[in-house]
Order: sequence, then C-alpha cells, then structure tokens
Amino acid sequence: MQLSSSPEEAVEALKAELYEILSGSRLPQSLKHAERTWYWVQQLNPEADLAMEIACLGHDLDTCREEWRIIKDEHEDEERFKKAHAQKSAELLRELLHKHGIDESAISRVSNLIFSVANHEYGVDKDSITLMQAEALSFFEYNLPIYFLQKGEARTREKIGTMWSKLSAEQQPIVRQIFTSYDRSSKDYFRLRKEDWDNLMRVINELQ
Repeated sequence: MQLSSSPEEAVEALKAELYEILSGSRLPQSLKHAERTWYWVQQLNPEADLAMEIACLGHDLDTCREEWRIIKDEHEDEERFKKAHAQKSAELLRELLHKHGIDESAISRVSNLIFSVANHEYGVDKDSITLMQAEALSFFEYNLPIYFLQKGEARTREKIGTMWSKLSAEQQPIVRQIFTSYDRSSKDYFRLRKEDWDNLMRVINELQ
C-alpha cells in the first residue's frame, strides 16, 4: 500500500495515476472520453461528488492496457462481455484505491464508487444510471467518429442503437444536436476522410 501524508494528498496521487494510465492508454481516445464523461455527469447531476469524478476516470480502465483487456470473443454474448468489462474496471479501480490507502476518510461513498463502475453498462441505481447515460453522451459527442473508422458501418449501427437506448427521452435531443456539430478539423479525427464523414452521416440519418 502506498500511503500519502493526508487524505487529500492520497486523492491527488490517485487522480494523477489515473490520468497517467489514461494518457498512456493503448486507445488514444481514452483520456478525452473519461473527461467528457465526467463533464456530462456534472450536467446531469450538478451535485455530483468526488466519488463520481473518480468513477468517470476509472470506468473503462480495463481497455487501457493489453494485459487488462477483456476479450469479447471469450464471452457468450454482448451482455456478458459488457458486464465482465465493467467488473474488471471496478476491480482495477479498487486495487488503485487500496494502493493509495484511500477509504471513506478520503472519499466518501467509496463503496458506491466501485459499485457504480461495476454496473455502469446497464445501470441499477441513480449513480450507475447517471454514469451510464453520461458515458453514452460522451460516446456520441466524441467517440462515435473514431469508432466508425475503427469498427466499420455494421458495428457502428449496433453501437449507436445500444448507446441510444441508454438515454432518456429528455437526453436524446442533445445527441441530435451533437450530430450536427462535430468539429471535423479536430486532430483526433485527422484519419477520417470526407468519404468517411459522409458515410457516417448517412448511417446517423438513416437511424434517426
């Protein structure tokens, strides 16, 4: 266990390690996706606390390193794969909390934090549902063009349907607005050609 001299310093050390992991992720979109998930959590719940911030930073930890990665083909179906992914990320985050000596004295609701991460794919209580919906909004806002380039049209259609189903009726208009406002000049999208954008917009329009 790596102990800092105060709970506040322990939290800062944890966050610093999470940012280091996300910045060095095998997936270049990991850091911004986590940051935008936290942004959307705050939009959905302005009273979101430190536990929710840590949950946002750690909700996809298993995807960051090859040795942590949950392999989809090793699971019978999408639901089992997604649950295994969420559970693995929760376990990794629990290990980091222990490493930095963090308990309820440093972050209130530590147990809720782990529970939210473990259940963020399907949502079973207020916090995990908020995290689930914020992740979906972050996906549509930032990840979708990258996902389309990496996974192709068929997988993208499935992913849009899955993420759309996680949103409330009040949140869906936000995504419709996002669809019209992608910054195509962003360096994160430099590999997308005009043809890719045109095909992505066609898929989006057909699914709306």
